[in-house]
Amino acid sequence: MFVGIRSTPLFFRNVGVVFHSHMKFEGQVSSMCKATFFRIRNTSRIRKYLRVENIKILVHAFITCRLYNGNALLCGLLKYLIANLQAVLNCAARLILCKQKYDHATPLLIQLHWLPVSQRSIFKILLLTFKALNVLARMYITELLDRYVPKICNKVCIFVQPF
Repeated sequence: MFVGIRSTPLFFRNVGVVFHSHMKFEGQVSSMCKATFFRIRNTSRIRKYLRVENIKILVHAFITCRLYNGNALLCGLLKYLIANLQAVLNCAARLILCKQKYDHATPLLIQLHWLPVSQRSIFKILLLTFKALNVLARMYITELLDRYVPKICNKVCIFVQPF
């Protein structure tokens, strides 16, 4: 008889993001990679029948929007998990531009004006902070920030230039 032992779920899903009870995102990253690689394979089958503009729309609708969903949570993630997400983004860039599997992805990302995954998550956090500070974000986000206003010194401050 087990008294006082409570079983808790290891994973739960909220708004498409898989959370682990210890805040590990391996489940989120693996499910995201699995789903997006599936979509890339399906899109690559019809690639030869579509123009580049149409493929960009498909890739954005089915792949990058899933990849960037909740990516602000992925800031500071372990490097091997970021590398998995970056592999998906590289594969999507190769799909759009009709490149081979072993072609370098960095020039492709530059050509498409895409940031790497780690920089994209930092950019998303900085953009949200900028919008909240300038009252461009939703009010509930803006209210979470406390502005720091330095106290004005009543003393006369003298600036001495070094010789």
